[in-house]
Amino acid sequence: MNLLSTDNSFYRYNISNSHDLSESCFNRRQSKAQYNNKKSFFFNIESKLEDPTLARDFLSSHLKEKDILCCTIETHDAFYKSVEKTKYVLLIRQASDLPFLLEHLKTIENVLLIPTNKSDLASFTEFHKTHNDKLNIFWRFLPFSENTPQSLTVKDICSTHIDYKTITGLEIYNPNIPHHYELVPQSNISYKIRWKTQSKNPENIRISVIIPTFNNSIFLSNVVWHLIRQNTSQDLYEIIIADDGSTDNSSEVLFNLYHKAFDGQVNITYIHWSKQHPQRGEQNFFRPGLCRNLAAHYSKGNYLFFLDSDMLVPNNFIETCLNEFTQTDVMQFQRFHINQEKSLQNPSYKDIQIEKDTYIEEKNYWSQLFFCRNWSDLPDYWKYTCTYALGIEKKKFYELGLFKKYYISYGFEDTDLGYEAFKRRLRFSLVKVPLLHLTSYDLMQYKNSASKRYTLLKVTAELFFLQHLQPELLTLFGSFYRSQRSLKFRLKELWR
Repeated sequence: MNLLSTDNSFYRYNISNSHDLSESCFNRRQSKAQYNNKKSFFFNIESKLEDPTLARDFLSSHLKEKDILCCTIETHDAFYKSVEKTKYVLLIRQASDLPFLLEHLKTIENVLLIPTNKSDLASFTEFHKTHNDKLNIFWRFLPFSENTPQSLTVKDICSTHIDYKTITGLEIYNPNIPHHYELVPQSNISYKIRWKTQSKNPENIRISVIIPTFNNSIFLSNVVWHLIRQNTSQDLYEIIIADDGSTDNSSEVLFNLYHKAFDGQVNITYIHWSKQHPQRGEQNFFRPGLCRNLAAHYSKGNYLFFLDSDMLVPNNFIETCLNEFTQTDVMQFQRFHINQEKSLQNPSYKDIQIEKDTYIEEKNYWSQLFFCRNWSDLPDYWKYTCTYALGIEKKKFYELGLFKKYYISYGFEDTDLGYEAFKRRLRFSLVKVPLLHLTSYDLMQYKNSASKRYTLLKVTAELFFLQHLQPELLTLFGSFYRSQRSLKFRLKELWR
């Protein structure tokens, strides 16, 4: 079993009690794995179980060819014989566990090191230098926490100059996600298809335009209007709106505008994912990436196009996308922000004069992309990947692993997708057709505040680094990794 293979895609399956060994639990997690296009399980047993025999029987009947079993030193003796060496991983969290590892080297081929402080990182670094030629040593790190003494920052992690290996296809664990958060929605429990319209020949759909939205009914209705008024056959595309629990009656507004008038002409699906889960309670967190995954699950097209709910497109947009998909894997359009005063009039695309009515947000950064000759000629070109208007073949989107579910706050879920596409050498193409971004500061996650945006991005930038553990990311996004330790935390460390 090659844990570095790009074909790997694991769904984490934690086993901590007898419930985790039940058929109902297994079937539910298998369904979630399939939803996320994960082909294998990463079975994880970190604490001793009341009945190890029950767990061994479960593993013997459920552990498949490409599944992995991961144990700690507390559970190693009970389970390491359950699988062949190549499919077994020993998890080491602290330096005091290393003597156990050294005593059992003959039975172990793969080791996963997860240091949580600077002292353990130093010990693990020495162990890595000494035993890297004898073992497959993989690494993972947890997000920085001011509640953990000597907690590791991105700079600390990079200071070892180790070429970290990670288990390919396994998403990081984010301990900051509350257990009641639903990251894989359940049909007819937390979300429902509110309404649909169909064209005369929906079997001809080639492109699925996916629009996540939240309390944006006015702009959204304008965006959908522009998508309906295309100069190509409406049988060739569908519009899927993934509503992230809006409370402004977005579903009803669009239903009244478009259902009667366009049923039988256009393909529209409206999905509403409630912020109130009947069993799990309030789900008040950032879910656009997860909404896109949900919409993709229902898509019929061979191609996906992710479009924000405030982006106006020209009437040749679908035609342009169809042409572009014949020669690229990942496409993105130019974006111009309409001035807020003009945006609040909810104008049409044709009414906007780009030189007079628009501007480029973060001009120094985005102008490099929008006016380049070829997107892939730019240094680190993947970093510009952004879902305001992003197209990709559906099959490739699933091969990349969808939008990662641990991004529960603003930013970097699209950058991560772009980096995965870059690593798999997909072709990137910028379409030099301007799309127009309706601007309302009240609708922005960061309310047009640079400092608030920076604070939000610091969190997700760290998660992005921890997923990939590539030192060049520190150079690229270093501003987000500065001062992870607050002055208060540094003083507390000195006091210790």
